[in-house]
Amino acid sequence: MMPKSRVGVKQTQAPNQAVMGFSLIEALLVMVLLGLLAAIIAPAFTSGYRSIVLKSTVRTVAATLRYVRATAIGSGEKRALEFDLQNKEFSAVQTAGKSAQSQTVAGFLDLYEADAPSTVTEEQTQPVVFEFFPSGGSNGHSLVLAYRHKRYLIDVSPLTGKVKVSVPIETVLRIKPENSPE
Repeated sequence: MMPKSRVGVKQTQAPNQAVMGFSLIEALLVMVLLGLLAAIIAPAFTSGYRSIVLKSTVRTVAATLRYVRATAIGSGEKRALEFDLQNKEFSAVQTAGKSAQSQTVAGFLDLYEADAPSTVTEEQTQPVVFEFFPSGGSNGHSLVLAYRHKRYLIDVSPLTGKVKVSVPIETVLRIKPENSPE
């Protein structure tokens, strides 16, 4: 049994009791292992996050295109959605040529026309305009949203104005397309 301690008097430990706690070396070893684990796992979360942002942006662009088409049919007037590829922005064009508030695509994503080179140069300042008519048809364009090897094709049919999102075959097969920036 341990003697009762008094203020200022050191308590002694019985010889058969084990010392509880961790040594400095054990604590440092655990910290190093946690650091290594964090260094290995962090890039996986970053890549996963960017992939989620890509999918979310594709859905947002497709939903906005569908909304603009529905607005054109409902109002009986031509409506448009304008894409500024250089600044990675898009906005709905209201009547009288006025643009609504623009939305920005995340900076790490690539945005380009499906039939054009994937790198947008300063000379290519003309925006891509998707026009929708009261009949439901459109002028028909295709865009690609990409991050690394993941690419999504957003295609608008000229006859029906139907918006279709698909994964291009080179993404599925991981083939580098001719107009790829990588």
